[in-house]
Amino acid sequence: MKRTYVVTGAVAVVLAAVLAIYFFVFQRADRVSPVVSIVSYEQSFRREVTARTGLSFASLPASKKLAVIDDILDDGPPAARVAAVRRLSDAGTGPGVAEVARKALRDTLVEVAEEAVALFGKPGFAAYSSILEAYRDSLRRIPESSIPLSGIGYVAAYGGFDGEDITWKFREFQGSRQVLDDSLAYEINLFLPRGADAYFSFPNFDDWWEEFTGWDFAQALFELKAYSDLKNVRPFSALFAVSDKFSRELGPLADFLSPADLFRDDAKLALFGKRFLVVTFAGKNVEVARALLPLLAKKGGMKIDEEYIDGGDIQVLRKGGRTVAAVAVRGDYLVGGNDLALVRKALDAYANPEQSVASLPVFRQAYGKLDVSGGDHFGFVFFRPAVLLEKESRAGGSGYLLRLAGNTLEPERKPQPILDGLRALPSFLGSVACFRGVSFPDGWRYVVDVRAYSSRSLDSLQELAGVDVATALVPGLGDEMFVALEGVEEVKTSLARAFVPLGVIGFEIARPDSFRPAFRKFTDALLRQPARSVEYRGQVMFVASWNNDDEDAGEPKPFPSYAPCYAVLGNTLMIASGPELMSRVIDTYRGDGHRFFQEPVSRTVGGFFQERTGVVLKSLLGFFRKYSTRTQRFTYADVRDGIAPLYRLLSENNSIHGWWKERGGVLQGAVTVDMK
Repeated sequence: MKRTYVVTGAVAVVLAAVLAIYFFVFQRADRVSPVVSIVSYEQSFRREVTARTGLSFASLPASKKLAVIDDILDDGPPAARVAAVRRLSDAGTGPGVAEVARKALRDTLVEVAEEAVALFGKPGFAAYSSILEAYRDSLRRIPESSIPLSGIGYVAAYGGFDGEDITWKFREFQGSRQVLDDSLAYEINLFLPRGADAYFSFPNFDDWWEEFTGWDFAQALFELKAYSDLKNVRPFSALFAVSDKFSRELGPLADFLSPADLFRDDAKLALFGKRFLVVTFAGKNVEVARALLPLLAKKGGMKIDEEYIDGGDIQVLRKGGRTVAAVAVRGDYLVGGNDLALVRKALDAYANPEQSVASLPVFRQAYGKLDVSGGDHFGFVFFRPAVLLEKESRAGGSGYLLRLAGNTLEPERKPQPILDGLRALPSFLGSVACFRGVSFPDGWRYVVDVRAYSSRSLDSLQELAGVDVATALVPGLGDEMFVALEGVEEVKTSLARAFVPLGVIGFEIARPDSFRPAFRKFTDALLRQPARSVEYRGQVMFVASWNNDDEDAGEPKPFPSYAPCYAVLGNTLMIASGPELMSRVIDTYRGDGHRFFQEPVSRTVGGFFQERTGVVLKSLLGFFRKYSTRTQRFTYADVRDGIAPLYRLLSENNSIHGWWKERGGVLQGAVTVDMK
């Protein structure tokens, strides 16, 4: 009996060991980076106060509090300066406090100035609004404050699923609204240096990747001829060839060459212009990376060097003195990138957290709303929208501070009527995007002062028209516009053929009496001839480069599909690609035909877009057919067997729509991809 128990127990132990090995090796639990403690902004401030006074901040009288804050603003570390301004209200609301706040507005660090702007919105500081008004006026004189999107702070976007739909919900995070005494950060984020154009995070990456590749949509995509053709198109052909060759030469390690195995449970990507940094958990991917470098060096005529910095080695792949790749392992993490200096910077940030974006309160607050287990979110993006158009160094923070100052001085704005032009959009259009809160004076300043498009030709045009755009046209526009696209069409001219977009652009008119005559004079000068006026159903449209008198037939010609024209419908200036489309718009405006928006568009929404992928792709497919016939770049078989099935798959499986608005001074919104 004892022997039976012993044997049974031994078998149970062996089975338990086998199951444990299977679980931890093949089905191991998903890893999440541990949380570590770093020095918070508030802790940095307290240390500075104690070092300078020998006392705690709470024990100081109001006058001493003001004096030490003023002292820290002179030469304190950045984190302490930010927290010092946040604590200014603890020193009272007297004139001395207001003067120190005025000083903080001039700080070179945007975070410090932001705290000072927020201070003037607190109770007891309304008497000093003239200081903030003067500051706002000074910001308006900075050309870079007019850069589009520069008024938006940091934005975090969270990717997830809503049923079968993919959603990206985004929200703006402003530093002055975040807590400064949070000292906890995820360890993996310490490797991300400050100053990137954008930060990406993909929690539980391997599981999400495997789920995506198992979707019916993904499987159908991989089976398309268009996907197989991609392998024969440069530069993808070279990438697929290298991947196949490495798979043969890596042997068993080739099984870990897939994205899911390389990045496993958490993948971080930081973009610095053309440079990038990748951080993930270390595992088999370390062996793969170290095996890939010699193969790359051998195949590409490159060499491998090793550099040592505190904490370990960095393997560097170079070609002609240029860094192609750099890889380092620190603890449980693999760090890599295409620039050695950037990898060094990442390792320095890990050793000195104040250099890491993880020390920014706005980043920690934004990242704290991410489901790091990957249960609710598959992706996270953190960025400043201004970098989409300009480098951060050029955009600066003047536009952001200008918006914050405006919101502090004018917290409430009256709702405006809905654009009449939105009610005129016909249902056959493929996509519509509406933008509210647009500052056309800032946009014109951006064109002229930042982009320096104010050339002699523009000056000559204004002189010829007798119209000053900055004073006669721009002030006449409201704060709303929209863009609606129908598709693409081939247009024949006397010189050549061209493919042009068909659509409508609408602008809100705030001062119609002064705007209309000035716009007519300007467009006539722009076209170098008066636009022809055509009446249609009681509305007048002005058409460029088109004569509707047929001398032979003696009858009016039908409207052409392409000849730029404009009309004023209610409170909206409508500019269309052709009078044919404009006539359909007027029909819809008059109540004939189906509208794109069946329900009234809410004015409470700051902006929105709706993309009917099937309509747009149908037009683009027609474009490809005409393009291939004329240029012979694609054969009929290419379009029939390759391009057409891809377009059908995309049009059948999704449409895209989104919205955004400002609530309480903070931007928020969502983008949804409907997967049919």
